Amino acid sequence: MSSSVRRRGAGSVAIDPTTLAVVRRSLITIANEMGLTLAKVSYSPVISEGRDFTGAIFDADGHLVACGDHDLPGLLGTLEPTLEFVLSWFSPEEIHEGDVIICNSPHEAGTHLNDVRLVKPVFVDGKPAAFVADLGHWTDVGGAVPGSINPLARDAYAEGLRITPVKIVDRGAYRRDVVEMILANVRLPYEANGDVWAQIKALDLGEARLHTLFEKWGSERVLEVFGLVQDHAEALFHARLDDIPDGSVEFEDFMDVDPLDPEERPVRIHLRLTKAGRRLTFDFSGSDPQPRGGNGSPRPITQSGVYIATMNLFPGLPFNHGLVRNLEIVTTPGSAVHVTFPNPVSGCAAGGFEKTIACVLGCWGLLAPDRQVGSTFNLINVTLGGTDRRFERPFVMYMWNEGGLGGGPDRDGGDSPGMSLFSPGSHNQPIELHERLFPIRMRELEVATDSAGGGRWRGCPGIRHAYEVLEADAVLGVFGDRNRFKPWGVRGGREGGGQTVFVNRGSPSERELGVLAADEPVQPGEVVEVWSSGGGGYGDPREREPELVLRDVRLGFVSQKAAREVYGVEVVCDDEPADRWRIDEAATARLRA
Repeated sequence: MSSSVRRRGAGSVAIDPTTLAVVRRSLITIANEMGLTLAKVSYSPVISEGRDFTGAIFDADGHLVACGDHDLPGLLGTLEPTLEFVLSWFSPEEIHEGDVIICNSPHEAGTHLNDVRLVKPVFVDGKPAAFVADLGHWTDVGGAVPGSINPLARDAYAEGLRITPVKIVDRGAYRRDVVEMILANVRLPYEANGDVWAQIKALDLGEARLHTLFEKWGSERVLEVFGLVQDHAEALFHARLDDIPDGSVEFEDFMDVDPLDPEERPVRIHLRLTKAGRRLTFDFSGSDPQPRGGNGSPRPITQSGVYIATMNLFPGLPFNHGLVRNLEIVTTPGSAVHVTFPNPVSGCAAGGFEKTIACVLGCWGLLAPDRQVGSTFNLINVTLGGTDRRFERPFVMYMWNEGGLGGGPDRDGGDSPGMSLFSPGSHNQPIELHERLFPIRMRELEVATDSAGGGRWRGCPGIRHAYEVLEADAVLGVFGDRNRFKPWGVRGGREGGGQTVFVNRGSPSERELGVLAADEPVQPGEVVEVWSSGGGGYGDPREREPELVLRDVRLGFVSQKAAREVYGVEVVCDDEPADRWRIDEAATARLRA
């Protein structure tokens, strides 16, 4: 789309550094306020407590200018494709002041159907000068299974309601007919209605705050800052790139399986990263064809995976179009990283997206060894839905898992399991809230011993949580990965533990579901248990300081057996209740000889 306002370079106003810094931070604050509004107004715990959302400001061309400090970068990286899609759908003459446009089409806009996107233009002097946009994960968007995340879906139609760009507010007038049509196709219309209003109000706030900024500083000056903050991000990135040698490297990773492949073959993601001066090319054309099941990635979320992994290895970079325009991404339509409609994609965040991030991390580690890290754990989408007998009404609970990041050149992946690399702004939803809203009782939530990859610097451990189903007729859904191809280590580091889901583990009726299941019946009294992985290790585990191994054993991260067999350290417990542990120096010397 051609810009509707004057672009930089022709009679640009002068911006001093102080003004640039103040206005830039004001833009970020506006995005933060948009996110806070979403969290406070939305009805679903996925958004209000889990913070599975993002909001941002874009220039008149749909290029990212500013985002919030705590937004999910995995979602944020797909919003430029969302703007591109919306602006290709409507002509400039069809976009008016007061419009709000909704869509969730994943193949064009990114991620999966649950991630519903709203876009609003911001006008100055009768012309669109900017856009504000937000995205929230709706708990359910229809389809064959509660929660709409379905590893057995054979096409996108089975995954839920696909919303192509349509106005739900037209020149300030609320389109009740359109919204009611959408709500009639989801399992939780009351909740979804609250979420859509929260998203609308977050955009209203973003628009109002931008107008305040225009009035204070002058719209011409603020729009000049839009371009300068992008230039600033680009300059910072170029300065980092200049320290890295040119070259071309390759890395590959695998999704465990195509869920609908009768031969259960893995799906390969391959990346060739080429650096030539300040030119970077991420070429995924060697990846496998798109899987039949829904774990492949649409191109927008593949792009987002490149941005996220790169930013994590170059900390401190502002995330805006100044970075995006420096990364050339090559994909083949119909491949596992460029899934085309109507192929299903509901599990993309746990499949191709995660492997895209892994491949980018792997390639950067080969090109710049001082940035090499072990693989991270993998998302597992776990949904429970059915009828809550307490109130005789439908319910859907969506719970994601915490896990561990990989070890690096000078530190462990951490001690405390956390959110995915692509969602550092999200939270684990409170146990107390889940027990109040849904017919479950939490039975266990603990760090998983021996789940982290061993190394000179180990990965962060994973976590195990279990809940008992109470008064409900329910079905369970699981869509994850890293059961077969575990989080890899580097430079001799060990892989992290595999991921899986059990029902009634340790009982005569035990069933291991792995990381792929749909419409699995669960009865009152049955216990669902989710095991997530830790990150991969860095370096030879037998080079780890014995005192650090002793600490890991005391904290429950590493068992005495693993300390002996993986790290070559003999840890003795003299009195567990009194927390008295010691290293057997002689036995350790023999083990490490």
